[in-house]
Amino acid sequence: MKIFGITKGQAAMEYLMTYGWALLVIVVVLAALLFINPFRAPEQCTFDTPSFVCGKPLLTADNEHAGKLYGKITNGFSSGIYVYEVICSNSKEAPAPTSTNSIFVPASNDYAINGIECKKDNTAPMSVGEDFSGKLYVYYKLPDDGADFPRRVASATLSAKAQKTTAVAPTNPTGNTNTNTATNPATPGAGNANPGNPTNPDTGSNTINPNTGATSP
Repeated sequence: MKIFGITKGQAAMEYLMTYGWALLVIVVVLAALLFINPFRAPEQCTFDTPSFVCGKPLLTADNEHAGKLYGKITNGFSSGIYVYEVICSNSKEAPAPTSTNSIFVPASNDYAINGIECKKDNTAPMSVGEDFSGKLYVYYKLPDDGADFPRRVASATLSAKAQKTTAVAPTNPTGNTNTNTATNPATPGAGNANPGNPTNPDTGSNTINPNTGATSP
């Protein structure tokens, strides 16, 4: 019985020596997969229309408030557009816009996203490291749309991981924090003496300057 016990122990040791490294490799691979989470959706912002191009999103969180989204949206239309509101949400239906002001974005220019709220399931706060998957909705009008014409909406598929960081607003080659400012060339609106800040198709007044929040004279 003693000899049999020694033989059995030796067999167990040989088994561990033979397959131990393989088991260790499996454990290491599983730990790495859990760490990098390959099944998590990659960070992206992709519109369902070529008329808009979304830059790389940056989502920040402080564990106390809703997430804040930073980035830029490029106007892919051949003409300028009036952007009324950009909303970040993971709801299945597009939220109702609330803003009555618009910002004129010339063709091929960028609209800067500077810290709009991203709420997960309409709740706050968002934690650092939390994954967000939802939609980015852009409410806009074209120059020929009249006051009674409903606002158009374009949506982008958005996925990002909340980071604890200080975001910097995107800049254009001229150094402006927004490319959609009154310093950019644009087709003037009817009766508007300022060629860089056309009239709002809804109100007939000048659009809001995104840098100052005031209307142009």
